[in-house]
Amino acid sequence: MMLLGTSPNANASAWGSLVGHVYGYGVHGETVPVVWARVSARLPSGQVFQVASTGARGFYQILLPPGTYAITAEARTLKAQTKIVSISRENARWDILTELDFYLIASA
Repeated sequence: MMLLGTSPNANASAWGSLVGHVYGYGVHGETVPVVWARVSARLPSGQVFQVASTGARGFYQILLPPGTYAITAEARTLKAQTKIVSISRENARWDILTELDFYLIASA
């Protein structure tokens, strides 16, 4: 676990892969992928550490060293959503995926 005020390890081979999708809701309530959503990972200090954008299927991937992060998904006309995720030392490998999906609703 990363402590407040410490820097992430610069050794990218010890980083974990956070992957997922960002979805919204269509006119009939069906889930639809959100294209060009911004997904950011913040350190406990609040500093943005990594940022990714979703593709045509709403998929994103962010590489992170072990630690706890606030992951926020946001897109135009949709309410941003934040979830907390931890990447353990055991999962800090390129071939182990930590999955985190978001379901965003329309903003008022």
